[in-house]
Amino acid sequence: MGIVEKFSTGASVRRLEDERFVTGQGQYTDDVNIDGQVYMVVVRSPFAHAIIKSINTDDVKDADGVLGVYTGADFVAAGGANKMPYAIVGQESAKPDRTILADGRVRFAGEPVAIIVAETQAQAEEASELIDVDYDILDAVTDIESAIAPDAPLVHDDAPGNIAFRWRGQGDDAQMEQILSEAETVVEMRLENNRVIVVAMEPRAAVAHMDGDKLTVITSTQGGWALKDRLSACLGLEKENVRVVTPDVGGGFGMKAFTYPEQYLAPFAAIQLGRPVKWLAGRGESMLSDNMGRDHISNAKLALDKDHRITGIDIHSYAGMGAYFSQFAQGIPTMLQEKILPGVYDIPASRFRVDGVFTNSTQIDAYRGAGRPEGIYLLERLMDVAAKHVGMDPIEFRSLNFIRPEQMPYKTAVGLTYDVGEFEKLMRAALVKADYDGLAKRQAASAAKGLRRDMGLCYYVECTLGAPHEDSTFTFNPTGQLEVTVGTQSNGQGHETVYAQVVHEQTGVPIEDIVIVQGDTDRIKNGGGTGGSRSLIAQAIAMRAAARALIEKAQDHAAEKLECAPEDLSFDDGAFRVSGTDISLDLKTLAGGLPQGTLDVEAGHDDYTSTFPNGCHIAEVEVDEETGVVTLENYVVVDDFGLLYNPLVVQGQVHGGIVQGLGQALMERTVYDETGQLLTGSFMDYTVPRADTISDIDFTHMGVKSLNNEMGIKGCGEAGTVGACAAVMNAIQRALDPLDVGFVDMPATPDRLWRQIRAAS
Repeated sequence: MGIVEKFSTGASVRRLEDERFVTGQGQYTDDVNIDGQVYMVVVRSPFAHAIIKSINTDDVKDADGVLGVYTGADFVAAGGANKMPYAIVGQESAKPDRTILADGRVRFAGEPVAIIVAETQAQAEEASELIDVDYDILDAVTDIESAIAPDAPLVHDDAPGNIAFRWRGQGDDAQMEQILSEAETVVEMRLENNRVIVVAMEPRAAVAHMDGDKLTVITSTQGGWALKDRLSACLGLEKENVRVVTPDVGGGFGMKAFTYPEQYLAPFAAIQLGRPVKWLAGRGESMLSDNMGRDHISNAKLALDKDHRITGIDIHSYAGMGAYFSQFAQGIPTMLQEKILPGVYDIPASRFRVDGVFTNSTQIDAYRGAGRPEGIYLLERLMDVAAKHVGMDPIEFRSLNFIRPEQMPYKTAVGLTYDVGEFEKLMRAALVKADYDGLAKRQAASAAKGLRRDMGLCYYVECTLGAPHEDSTFTFNPTGQLEVTVGTQSNGQGHETVYAQVVHEQTGVPIEDIVIVQGDTDRIKNGGGTGGSRSLIAQAIAMRAAARALIEKAQDHAAEKLECAPEDLSFDDGAFRVSGTDISLDLKTLAGGLPQGTLDVEAGHDDYTSTFPNGCHIAEVEVDEETGVVTLENYVVVDDFGLLYNPLVVQGQVHGGIVQGLGQALMERTVYDETGQLLTGSFMDYTVPRADTISDIDFTHMGVKSLNNEMGIKGCGEAGTVGACAAVMNAIQRALDPLDVGFVDMPATPDRLWRQIRAAS
């Protein structure tokens, strides 16, 4: 079928958008400049906890180029609603206000206190040094254990003990206590999930301007519709008078899925001044103020019977929230983590309890995987601990407890139903790819060099998330291209390519004539945005429905052009054909001969449901016990993403996700001092993976089509991160177990490992 075969499902089409990215033609928020624009700088608290006694802006107002200085009081006086949104999930939750600009008290270093707008960026920055804020400094608390200690300073007066919320998931207390008491063996483990900074390549930014009554905000997001609604409510504007535009985005990873104070403040200043206002965070400002990820302490128990089968899992976690609740913060360590709590194992009962904790630090929210990496890391470390405790090989311990294909569909202890899965098959394939049988020989070679070598395994399952509804419209533009609107937002994942493949497969329109339109709330009325590995699943259903509507609508027009009855036409390979003849008319030619808009169609659906991608990660490491240095020698992953639309794009997503997981496992850790100052606020102090951090990543796909959508696909965007941490940490743990070092937590930096090895010896 020519071009259809070349670009249809399963073709590794190179990403169409990459040419503009690698040649510097991408259009990011900071590339937007509007005539007459001025520049906003945010004045941030230098203290982690303090009372604001007064703010004196007199000297600032007279500074060169300054056009406006605004505090929280000014924001409210001008009619702004000075509150940030968040959702309550816990059964027992504090309800502290979080203001856009600080109102009388600051609770983390970097909290916005005021904004200054000037003719140039330099003038705004110089003027920010002149603002006089009188602070009464209070004691701060910056880590979970200190925050819940007796007599710890309170972040919020209405949150005793700094407990932000208490959440209890599914599971019966009496049943779990009975399971634990009757178990042949109870294995216990305590572990930390270290706080990380997201460090997307593109910092957050916003450009806001008014055109008459219409406010337009250009900003880096994972979907602008929620921001549009909140800007309307915050600034007192009609929704139709607010437009949010998201251009190219240089990485989001969850961190750009919610709103930030600056996205309200730049529009507010633009309204007040009648000038376009631009704000761009510097790298240090981003590291200080971007919402961070993870930050858990968990205590886990695994109950086993006499045959080493799991009878129950019991987890109690403390989850750091930072100084305030961020938008989705409560749901991540609770509902989202619980979804995959039993993993791929036949675990009949669970109990999951989470206490949220306030600290004087930047807020925690979604970071690639959002709850699922945390849950799988805990479970897969626990599986290795349990196997060691009962004297079993961790591979065989997993095999013993796997959910079997014949048990599908399988309802887990937390109420989710897995549709398909062949976990044993994928694990055995990964072991072959990793040359498990040759490990002993490689260990001997490493030992001869004074190095310890071992292999670690993680079998993960993901639960994709996100809004169930999505829409798409198809329009042939005057140049003959098919414009397709989508309600998701690419942050670098290759959406433009894969979506064009979907549309081409359904319509036959040449892939070079398909234009994917995203990121404009005027052009696209509704959208679920990007997050939770939902994009292709949710959007493809809508695009396929729109394609069917387009073909159905076009058939009558084609019949008229070809002078036949509509029922005499068939459609394939992008063209209508008259039965029994060689007469045909392709869709693009038909559209070009009709009045503009004749073939416009729109379709939507509410059919998106979760899918359960899964797979086996195997990491092989060498550890130098004299220095604590870890070298990743080999990495193998065998994944099940159902049907692949573009294997090349999927492989890129898996590689990127693995590297982010390795970063957390080996080097990334956010550190505050006792006063609440961020000590890891630059790349001099906060390390991220480089090319020499990783080995080659061997990716194999063994898909089992999902039964939960019409395409049979499963989300892939976050899976690499979900599996990576446990695989590499289990490898390091096994390599060091002969030294009796105890439990090894993330991040496994050379300094931390060296100290742990020295302490053991």
